[in-house]
Amino acid sequence: MPAIATQVQVPSRPVVIDNDIAPFHDSEATTMLGIPLVENPDPILKYLAMSDESTYRMMVRAEPVLYSEIGKRTDTLLSPGWVVQPGPSESENALKLQRFASKFIRQIRKFHTVMEEMLQARYWGWRPMFRSWRTDLTFDGQPAWFVSEIREKRPEQFRFTVDGDLAYIGRDRFADPTILKTKYGARTDWFWWTLTSGSTDNPYGAAILRDLWLIWFIKSRYTEAWSTGMFRSMGILKASESLEGVDKVTGEPGASSGKTFDEAQAELLEVVDHLNANNILIQKDGWIIDFLNNVSFSEGWREPLLYSDNMMAMAISTEPHSMRSGQIGSRAALETTRKSLIDRAKSDGKWLEDEIDGMLELGINLNFGAQPDEDMPGFRMQLGKRAEMEEIMQVANLGAPVDLRAVSQQRHIPLVLESPDQKVVAERFMDVQRNDDPEVPDPGNRRDQRVPQKKLPQKD
Repeated sequence: MPAIATQVQVPSRPVVIDNDIAPFHDSEATTMLGIPLVENPDPILKYLAMSDESTYRMMVRAEPVLYSEIGKRTDTLLSPGWVVQPGPSESENALKLQRFASKFIRQIRKFHTVMEEMLQARYWGWRPMFRSWRTDLTFDGQPAWFVSEIREKRPEQFRFTVDGDLAYIGRDRFADPTILKTKYGARTDWFWWTLTSGSTDNPYGAAILRDLWLIWFIKSRYTEAWSTGMFRSMGILKASESLEGVDKVTGEPGASSGKTFDEAQAELLEVVDHLNANNILIQKDGWIIDFLNNVSFSEGWREPLLYSDNMMAMAISTEPHSMRSGQIGSRAALETTRKSLIDRAKSDGKWLEDEIDGMLELGINLNFGAQPDEDMPGFRMQLGKRAEMEEIMQVANLGAPVDLRAVSQQRHIPLVLESPDQKVVAERFMDVQRNDDPEVPDPGNRRDQRVPQKKLPQKD
């Protein structure tokens, strides 16, 4: 035994420190019908928005930039697909558990949509979900438990107790709170599933959109002021009345009109009402009416709006919104932002894999009992797992055999095989020669580019 190990005093039994490791303190709770519940301590929701998690959902729905950038980051992760890998031991039991895990996931209705809803927890901080089970299916001829569907729930309808239990408070918050007996962080609950992102202690997590609320708020107010200014700028009537009265019969100037301001305003409003109703402007005698149009008014407001869009886009996908709005950027900059987007999507994938692995562990333990860690299968996203064709060709040119069957599956290239068990291996890709090989046509010679035409058979 190392010397340093002898200096450590190992306690003979676990030390109970529940009061120290509880996520909240009693002083933070609000008692509802005798149950101490803790509101989301998110500083943005608590002190600025003065609302709950519905604020983040409203932000995504109301802001096209947030909606599109979150969708792009989610699609980057989910579009390559997923696989279930066997445990590290690759034993017979590990392969059996892999087959079970694959069937377990494929029985979940709309699993792709379920993953999209799970990823919302990354942006909102947390999200509760409900799992339904079915027992009418079998595995290897034996009855088995499978998850039939997973339904997402709105976070603002749930709260945690001081001890970390999940409670349902309802839509109007006037219903009796119901303790669901789901301890934060526990993976042993069959039905309720709480997803938390950004924190290992706070069950409400840390929302990504928390850091974007201020820029979203400023843009929303700025957009409101911009639209009001545009409306006023495009629809102002400048009206002035002549100093002298006008004879309504002859139209010639006469004595002073002597109208009060209210009388003149009422007379002009009649003209405006007629214009709004019939799109026809009838100018009364004695009035001079001009339209004040300033189309360049909106140009001054464009830059701050574009700045807000860029800040939100870069925070989600690392790609400035201006790159997708017609501005030209260098290829190196585009490749850098694309790589950063993939890295962020991979981070989302690691979080998603861990959560789904926990569900698979629950299903396996329920059907087979506790299993060795080296036999447990793993849910893995395929983002970044597909080799590029240039890399495949370089490996083959070095003399290493390449499984073309795997390449065809990744690239959706149809292969013609004589039998399902036929091995297709490429040991080297021949480089195409242009000028050295006389049999290869020279692209610079127009005569070599002509394709010979087949003669059609002559009719007798």
